[in-house]
Parts: sequence; structure tokens; C-alpha cells
Amino acid sequence: MSAPAQANSAVQNPDLLGVPRAAAAEIVVFFAAALVFDAVLLDGARFAGIEPHPFWLFVLVVAAFYGTAAGVFAAVLATLLAFLGNLPARNPLENESLYLLAVIGKPALWLGSAVVIGEIRTRRERVCEAHRLHAEQLQVQNEALATANAELEQSCDRLRKAAAGQIQTALSLVQAARSVETRSPSSVFASVEGLVTSILMPTAYSIYLHNGDRLDLVVQTNDGKSPNALGHYNGDSELYRAIVKEQLVLHVADPRGLQVLGHEGVMAGPLMDIDTGIVVGMLKVEGLPMTLLRQDMLQAFKALCEWIGAAYRNAQRYEEANQSRMVHNDSQLYTDAYYRDVSAFVLSLAARARFEVSQLTVRVTHDAVRKTGPLSAARPLTDVVRRAVSKGLRVTDLAFDYQQERGEFLILLPMTPAEHGQAVADRIRELMRTHLAEIGHAARVSVTFETLYVPTADDVKPWHRPILRRVAPS
Repeated sequence: MSAPAQANSAVQNPDLLGVPRAAAAEIVVFFAAALVFDAVLLDGARFAGIEPHPFWLFVLVVAAFYGTAAGVFAAVLATLLAFLGNLPARNPLENESLYLLAVIGKPALWLGSAVVIGEIRTRRERVCEAHRLHAEQLQVQNEALATANAELEQSCDRLRKAAAGQIQTALSLVQAARSVETRSPSSVFASVEGLVTSILMPTAYSIYLHNGDRLDLVVQTNDGKSPNALGHYNGDSELYRAIVKEQLVLHVADPRGLQVLGHEGVMAGPLMDIDTGIVVGMLKVEGLPMTLLRQDMLQAFKALCEWIGAAYRNAQRYEEANQSRMVHNDSQLYTDAYYRDVSAFVLSLAARARFEVSQLTVRVTHDAVRKTGPLSAARPLTDVVRRAVSKGLRVTDLAFDYQQERGEFLILLPMTPAEHGQAVADRIRELMRTHLAEIGHAARVSVTFETLYVPTADDVKPWHRPILRRVAPS
């Protein structure tokens, strides 16, 4: 049996004297076998004439393997078995002290050796136990450090994800803000989806345009779980007065906001140009998690309303400034104001030179537009028209950015009879559909052909025949 195994056995099964049961059993078995061996094969003198005595080795081994208690027990039992009833004969001439030394010398040496070697064993066990406890403490510390390191890694990972999310949110916000800063009033409301989503994260919202004494719905986004927005709010409605006249930012956490909004929304605010105080519309949020209805979110909502309102007013100012221009800066097409002068001149010239004048009205229905590509990849509608015009018309044909807010463009066709006008209309329609498909849009495009002037033999002044409309099939 190995020393560690015996030590563990001694710890698990001690008797009342502190001697392990396994050690006691081995000691008894050994001494019994030794005595049987002596009685059968030797002279039965209990190894009295053998030097060194065989019990020496066994006592030392027991003390070394099991410690002091087992060694002392083996030494005492060896003394009893070796000398009880088997004392050596005393020589009459021998000194009594020498005889006593001869009798008790070996037992004393056995006992002393058992104590010394047993204490060495006990000391070794204490050192091993101290090392074991220290190793367990180190193991506990290592586990604690490993747990702390794992938690630190998780915290760092969460921080990295949060930082990446903030960077992505900032990039999305910049891209959305860039799309809102457009020069077309109609494109402002169509471009705020990314901006509203990045800042507010609503599930449903709507945008209203201020027309006269009412607010008309122009944009609505709904996940199907929130209430639908009303089509308009008249001037006598409480919401109209709070938004347009009082210019209040309403929310359901405020008693006044809860009274005005009711079940129609969570937040509502005026789209206002803070420089002039003009309210151009309203942003109303119908669906928003209540956990996001915080003070910082309300401040962000107010800033967003002012941002959209300012962007819309700037686009209006830019469009008003373009009305006096001959060529629109964005579309590079002739402007609406220039159309009136040019059309009158062309009609007068046609009456004098006696040639026909036709006109195409190109219309893309905005509410039928279905965006399939990212917002940043979508080209302006005017760019699509300009590309179609540059490929499908002659140099004498004139294209005008006539009513951009409704997606309408006019193409003036001098010296184009009615039988050729339909072919031009079909060519423009197909080119526009091709360009819209290239940029990821599916839209309903219609091209209307009109004859503005046909010369007759009795013409004295330019005259307009009744407009003949033939809508090209979509």
C-alpha cells in the first residue's frame, strides 16, 4: 500500500487510539505471521538470537508509512511479543544495570525510532497538507480570476458592440440628415424616414402639411399594430390649434397632451421654421414603446421637428428663387416660369411659319412608387426625366420642370405632327421605365400627348385647337 493511500485510509477510518484500522490490521497480521514463522521454521525463541531483530524493520516501516501513533503501537506490540515471558537469562556475574539495559535497550530504541520517524512522517504530512491547502486557495483564486476575466471580456464586448452601434447610428443619422437637406419641398417629407427612424425608433408615425386652415396627411408609416392617422385636421380641431396656433409639443405623459391626442398618438409637434416662426406641418408619432418616452427623447423629438421644418422652408425658398430662373439647377430642365414665355413664342412662330406644335406631359405617380433599393442609391426623379429626354428627343424639343411637386414634366415638340407624337410618347415612356428600373424603383409612368397648334389655310392669328388628350397606356 502506498503512503498517500494509507494516509487517506488513516484519515477516513481512525480508531479511538488514533491508529488507522488498516495499519492496526497490518501490524497484527505481520506479527502473527512472524510468530508462526518462528515457531514452525526456527527455534521458537521469538528471534532472540537474531541481530538486528526482525521487528526493527517493521516498526520503522510502520512509523514511516502511518506516523507516530501507528509506530508507537507497533513498537509496544513488538516489545510485548518479543519479551513477554521470554526475557533473556541473567548472568550472575553481570551487573544488574547492564542486564536492565540489555532487557529494555531494544524496546526503548524501537519506541524512540517510532517516535522520531513518525514525527518526521507527521511533519511531512503537515507540509503536504499546507501545500494542498495553498494549492486549493490558488485554484479558488484562479477560478475567481477566470470568472472576473470572463466578465471583463463580456463587458468589453458589450462596450464594443455599443460603440459600434453608436457609430452605426451616427452614420445612419448623418446619411438620413443628408437626404433631408434636399432642394425640393416634395422630397423633404419623402426623405425623413431614415432620420425619424434613427432618432425616435417609432413603430408608426405620420407627417402633415399645413395647407391654409387645415393639416393634410402626406406621409404615413404604420406597422399595422398602431392606430391609423386621420387624413386631415381642420382649423377648428383642438390638435390643429395646439400645433399651429400655440406651437406646442404634445405627448401623452403630459395631461394637456393626453387630452388633445387621446388615442390618436403618443407625441405630436409642429414642423416649424424657428427663424420665422412659420408652421409648415406636423409630425405625429402613433406608435412608440413607452420606455422610450423620456425627457431626452422629447428634446430630440422637438429638435427633429424644427430640423424638418427648417429643411422644408429652405427647400421652399430655393424653389421660389428658381422660379425666376431659365434653367432649374437640380434638373437642368427649363423652369415653369420660362415655359410660359417660350410656349407663347413657339406658338406665335408656328402661326407665322405654319408648322404644328405638340406637347407631352410626363407624369410619375409618387404614391405608386415602391422603393426597392437603398435611399442613398436612389437618383432624383428629375435626373431620370433628364436622361430620358437626352436620349429620346431632338435638339429642337424643349423639356420643362413644370410641376415638380406633383411629378409632372412638360416636353414641347415644335414641328411634330400628331401622327409622330404618339411614337415620341411611347419612346419617352419606355426610356423612363428603363431608367427607373436601373435605380431600383417601380413606378406608374404615364405620358399624355396634346396637340397645341395645327395651321389652317385661313389662319390670321395663332389659335389653339381644343386640346386632344390621348393617354398612353401605362
